[in-house]
Amino acid sequence: MRFQLIGVNHNSAPVEMRERLAIPESSLPDACRDLAAHPGIEEGIVISTCNRVEFVTHTTNGAANLRGFLREHFRVQTRELEPHLYEYREEDAVRHVFRVASSLDSMVVGEAQILGQVKEAYATARAVGAVRAQLEQLFVRAFAVAKRVRTETAVGSASVSIASVAVELAKKIFGTLQGKTVFIVGAGKMSELAACHLMAHGCAAIFVSNRTYEPSAPKQSSRARSKTLKPVSNPDCTHSTSSQPLSRCKIISKPFVRRRLIAYAAVSVRFRPSRNLPSKL
Repeated sequence: MRFQLIGVNHNSAPVEMRERLAIPESSLPDACRDLAAHPGIEEGIVISTCNRVEFVTHTTNGAANLRGFLREHFRVQTRELEPHLYEYREEDAVRHVFRVASSLDSMVVGEAQILGQVKEAYATARAVGAVRAQLEQLFVRAFAVAKRVRTETAVGSASVSIASVAVELAKKIFGTLQGKTVFIVGAGKMSELAACHLMAHGCAAIFVSNRTYEPSAPKQSSRARSKTLKPVSNPDCTHSTSSQPLSRCKIISKPFVRRRLIAYAAVSVRFRPSRNLPSKL
């Protein structure tokens, strides 16, 4: 057993550092190939989500230079990453993979999305030949463990996710979401999930803005959804400034929501813009 894992997550690194290491879905196949081709590494899987970026490997001798891989792949100095990195080997690496797949290491313990994300990472690496016998066995076992955790313990007893927690927090802040207008930034899976929770709580209108306009509304599978979800071309539109400030952002290279938008929107509700917001945003 020569498993070795390195990564950052919501506990070890601020969002700025996680963004620097985040790998877009379209780039994951190449990242897996690069990882598996790195000296000393026989197999490799890359798990990249909003809250974690991890590189799971099976190595030649149990001591591959994973920091060297990070330095070369991301073109960053290891000393910048060092305070935020964690690294596990052998049984500790196996235990960590099991905990991640079972949602015991998630920001919201028990959320179901992480298992699907890990399965997608596994499928991507397997499709490009970066997974063979050892990681195959590890992840198949991890999926079985995750299923047992959800069926034999209370971890999966409540349907929770980052999106559902955000909606519940908004409900506590505003008292009710019935009839509210909400603005969501991003049109990914978490945004779609948030939209489902918001509609279930009676929101009258949900404006969705994305970097590109075409996919900027989550999947609309019913007439009710198509009436409630309203794609907009950019966050500076007048529709969004009267909305309640609930958003779910994807990782992007340039600012999408700027200070002036938040400040303008805040005056229409009972909040005021924070004095600590940088003026140059």
